[in-house]
Amino acid sequence: MTEPVIAERDGTLAVVTLNRPEILNAIDAATRAAAIASLRDANADDRVRAIVLTGAGERAFTAGQDLAELAELDADGGAAWVHSLAGLYQAIRDLEKPCVVAVNGLASGAGLQMALHSDLRVGHPDVRMGQPEINAGLPSVLGPWIMRQCIGLTRTQEMSLSARFVGAEHCLRFGLLDFVVPRDLVLENAKRMAESMGEKPPVSMRLTKQRVRELTQESWDATVAACASLARQAFASGEPQRVARDFLARRKSRSS
Repeated sequence: MTEPVIAERDGTLAVVTLNRPEILNAIDAATRAAAIASLRDANADDRVRAIVLTGAGERAFTAGQDLAELAELDADGGAAWVHSLAGLYQAIRDLEKPCVVAVNGLASGAGLQMALHSDLRVGHPDVRMGQPEINAGLPSVLGPWIMRQCIGLTRTQEMSLSARFVGAEHCLRFGLLDFVVPRDLVLENAKRMAESMGEKPPVSMRLTKQRVRELTQESWDATVAACASLARQAFASGEPQRVARDFLARRKSRSS
């Protein structure tokens, strides 16, 4: 069975790769658990000075949440799913070492959020990023919280309500990406930038990241609680499950 996440060492770097390219590295419970474990292992390894996060294949960093996981959830399951997803983001927030994302394609929903919780984002000219949760019948709550921190309220509100995707030029202008490089140089540049950040004094790096995290942790915790409550209402209505089942039926029809 293919591992949903691959963790490798490259010198002083830990390279963590989401590994479900056949479905654009979509994230399910197994992927979340494996990613959290890999990030925590890298954080605890004294030989690792920085972390690079990317996706397998050439089409996507990750298309976000795997809707197959949501199709049969009830209200309690929806709330539990929010806490599980927030746990993945918290694992990124908790890193004491710099984390650079090599955005090698689409970064949608949870993919956008994983990237924004990291320290630096490198993409290529064909990258597209978006927050389409509202299209899936999901209350868009966790995403707008981190988007507002990065790009401001007005753009956050427009992207969350329209669910539109923006190209690399706008991502760079908005601050969703920090650098745009040729497609075949994304991972190389991400590693180079991670190595450079990893050469900084590690104690000052850890303490600086700790303080940045502390500045927003109370607000983040409140947002997770609010999102779980709203997800409970959404799943009680049956809307996310219905949208997910319709999506899966269309995907099956296209593949048959």
